[in-house]
Amino acid sequence: MDAPAPQTTLGISIRLAQLDDAERIAQTQVAGWRNAYRGILDDATLQNLPLEEWTATWRGRLSSPRASGALCLVADDTRRGVVGFTHGGPSRPLANGLAATPFDAELYAIYLAEDLIGRGVGTRLTHALAGELVAHGWQALIVWALAENPFRRFYERLGGMRAYEQEITVYGQPLREVGYGWHDLRTLSAR
Repeated sequence: MDAPAPQTTLGISIRLAQLDDAERIAQTQVAGWRNAYRGILDDATLQNLPLEEWTATWRGRLSSPRASGALCLVADDTRRGVVGFTHGGPSRPLANGLAATPFDAELYAIYLAEDLIGRGVGTRLTHALAGELVAHGWQALIVWALAENPFRRFYERLGGMRAYEQEITVYGQPLREVGYGWHDLRTLSAR
């Protein structure tokens, strides 16, 4: 897979993730969960998120990205290193096993350092991922967010329309998810 040309603004470039980014991606994801899911997931779960396991998972994903067709882009700060990431690829089945028709692509995750939330970095990451997904032939995108997640409005601001809702279980806790979709992924990548 060809790496996207790095995009640099305010000392932060967007680039394809590399294997040695795995630990920083996992750290960003753990911190993001603790920030976004405070009051949604119980405190003990959030405090005991398995950083080592998540790092190993990211090493696996980044060592063979072609296997799943997924892409991971990072926001790389010239001073701090990786400060955010987004991950996407082929859409996964709904909780009931059916396809998330007509969405052939999915944004699996996007997390940022807390001090960068609301500063445009997440938007840049999302647009860059959308552009890469379009370049790889995907046409429509879905992203899932916990219904109680205060940051899910981000997808609405980017033009995502509520497409699905489903019940899921996270660390033994039943939760509701909202799926936001873009029927034409090119509209998200062109912004």
